[in-house]
Amino acid sequence: MENYNPESNTFEPTEILEVVGDLVAVSSEHPVLLQYKKQIEELEVKLADKEATALRLRDKYRTAEYKLEAVLKELLDNEEIELEHAKTIAEIFDYISLTKQITIQYDITATATIEVPYGADPDDVAGSTYVERVEFYTDFDDAEVLETDHDVNDWRDVS
Repeated sequence: MENYNPESNTFEPTEILEVVGDLVAVSSEHPVLLQYKKQIEELEVKLADKEATALRLRDKYRTAEYKLEAVLKELLDNEEIELEHAKTIAEIFDYISLTKQITIQYDITATATIEVPYGADPDDVAGSTYVERVEFYTDFDDAEVLETDHDVNDWRDVS
């Protein structure tokens, strides 16, 4: 493949980089293409800088948001701010959640009726019987059960 040179009014050979179907990619040192290549490189550098700046600003914003959330919660815990004022401040930001964790202990009495062979020792049966699941749910607005734990401390035969 040849490239026309208007200064010498001749065709000069051009390096063929790749042929894909009917398309031919060629290397060209034309001043306009060189200028476009330089502009593209400069724009790519500017874009990378802007993306890095955006990432830094996002991280700073998130850090400030987390710190503000912690301060608001501390002020609420120490009763140094009214809840309505804290909510007004929190609503300005996207991810500030004015929640806290509480632990509630329930004393649950449960009975199980177990059919056993005659002569079975109730203490042995109780010791080999287990509670498979205790589940907790809440319908309280904006509340969520995060984790539960249960333990059987004692048992007695009530037959």
